[in-house]
Amino acid sequence: MRSILLPREYVDLLHIQNGGYLLKDSFNIDIEIDNEHTLPIDYLLGIKENKGIMETKCLFNEWEIDHNQLIVISGDGHYFIVLDYSKNQHNPNVAYLNTDSGELIELFPTFYEFMNELLPEGDEISYDHEEEEINQFMRNPNLVDARKLVNSDNEDLIYQGIEYWGQTGKDKSEFNRLLLHIAQHTKFLSVQALVAEILWRKVASEEIKEKSAIQAVIDSIPDSPLDLVKEYKQKIVEELNG
Repeated sequence: MRSILLPREYVDLLHIQNGGYLLKDSFNIDIEIDNEHTLPIDYLLGIKENKGIMETKCLFNEWEIDHNQLIVISGDGHYFIVLDYSKNQHNPNVAYLNTDSGELIELFPTFYEFMNELLPEGDEISYDHEEEEINQFMRNPNLVDARKLVNSDNEDLIYQGIEYWGQTGKDKSEFNRLLLHIAQHTKFLSVQALVAEILWRKVASEEIKEKSAIQAVIDSIPDSPLDLVKEYKQKIVEELNG
């Protein structure tokens, strides 16, 4: 697949944490696989340069799997949990891929239903944050820490810093300039997708409304392998021409 459009619910999870371990370590399925009605799951993959879901092609080459409509979101190699786009390019089902036989079994018709099965009873999906900087900020959010995260060299910290800066609602002009700079220069796909979404929301809400400023936003968003980024850029173009 040359480009992908991830389910909205998956994107929302990536905004919480760009991949990571789940509190729930298994999920129930209606069908029987290996004499079980549950499957273990430790984590969901994020989006990183040549890592996470972007490793799908490499993983399939390693296991000699010939599927070009699947995206790996979890699994240890003995099997993968995948997004299957073969039936619907915009709303994939969630499937089990047996790496030995190549057998593909649909588990859930949508990612939304899969996500609901991951929820611990009475709780929401959560991730273990291993970065102390993130934990510190979440306990006591402030703009100083947000700037520190954004200026790091770590993809996850940059991502969280952008999220947190936006949540503070402070220094909006500086934040907007930062977003344009990051959009043009970041090498991290997860950060690129986040920035594109934030910029689109700023244009749609008319926080950014001058035509020259909107054009600057359009010019700052580069070509991307992610359909999500292309989608946000097209929406901004439509706002400009609307």
